Amino acid sequence: MKYLLIILLTNICISSTRYELQIDSCLHEKAFEIAKGEIGVTEATGKNDGPRVEAYLKVTGLDKGFPYCAAGISWCYYEAAKFYNKSKSFIPFPMTAGSQVVYNHAIKNGIKTSDDVKPKDFFIWRKKDSYQGHIGIIETVGRKGWVYTIEFNTSGDNNGDQRDGGGVWRKSRNLIHPLGRLRVRGFVGFKQIHSNLCEDKKMEIVKLTKSEIVPTADNNKKEISILEIAYINLLKLKNYYV
Repeated sequence: MKYLLIILLTNICISSTRYELQIDSCLHEKAFEIAKGEIGVTEATGKNDGPRVEAYLKVTGLDKGFPYCAAGISWCYYEAAKFYNKSKSFIPFPMTAGSQVVYNHAIKNGIKTSDDVKPKDFFIWRKKDSYQGHIGIIETVGRKGWVYTIEFNTSGDNNGDQRDGGGVWRKSRNLIHPLGRLRVRGFVGFKQIHSNLCEDKKMEIVKLTKSEIVPTADNNKKEISILEIAYINLLKLKNYYV
């Protein structure tokens, strides 16, 4: 019994390993917003396909048919970087369809921490010592070891395949419990670095408004005030990925 308890405690410690990467706070927040906007996306025929799913995979250099739990997350960060006119090199992890690639990258390039998991952390599972696994984004942290996640390539209920399901869904997961045959491998967290990225984007919007004009109902052109156009553009940005 004593040895069993030691083994169980060891497994809990291993499963709670968290590595932290540095990331721009604006990029991180935008990618998170984009991920939330993808909830409800489903495959076309249940074979890892469909326009949106194929867009996820394309970012990683793959075609339809491949698992996309990590590719979906990669796509969110790719789109966030594009929104801020940044290249993929601005993202602190590789654009990949492999959940274990993300975690291995964090082990190699991140810092091991003892911090508790946080919203926007990545939750990684693995099948034994293989490359197969699953990844999700923690949306909120609940009580007694439960978290709520956004996951790509999962099922909308608990009866379907959790690592190769047909869409993008919110899920409730336990920080210790296995996911079918998958075991919790660990977490990738992010140390947010504040920059002028958000302010630069706002200034870009205001700059674009200075010469904008819009047609009125009688087809005459009327100049709109800078503040009015800026407000319209901000609304467009807010709903950019809805």
